[in-house]
Amino acid sequence: MVASVILPIACVPFALSGALMDNGVLWGLYIAPVCVAAPLWLRLRLSDAGARRPARWVLDILIVFAAASRLVGNYVPASGHMLFLTYSALTTTPKWYRAFAAVLLVVATVFKLAVAGDTQGWTVGLAMGLVAAVVYRRIDPRRARLGRAEEAT
Repeated sequence: MVASVILPIACVPFALSGALMDNGVLWGLYIAPVCVAAPLWLRLRLSDAGARRPARWVLDILIVFAAASRLVGNYVPASGHMLFLTYSALTTTPKWYRAFAAVLLVVATVFKLAVAGDTQGWTVGLAMGLVAAVVYRRIDPRRARLGRAEEAT
């Protein structure tokens, strides 16, 4: 997990210089951290499977498919990184995962805005992630309050 945070951050100065764009290393470092975050997030979701409402599972699946669809084309006008990381950071209870996702959001923001110049994908992905997180919380507001109370203890 540490490497998936440190490597992309260390890559930022090179990314801004354009030195890594030619050989594909930049995109490997951009995609690799999400390939670490997604299985961690899935493991956390599955560990809470018995307490979750089916509607939340459906929302999770929709978000993952929408974010992953960016790997095969522009079917969703949003950055898959921003969509998934925003949603997962705001809907996952452990503080360590939220911090991890927040760091990856910063890295994704630098790459999206400074390297790719994709302000539309960044904005739409962030907005979709925020809206989906609100929907997630409203599916079972009692559970969301309990989650915050449990986290505080």
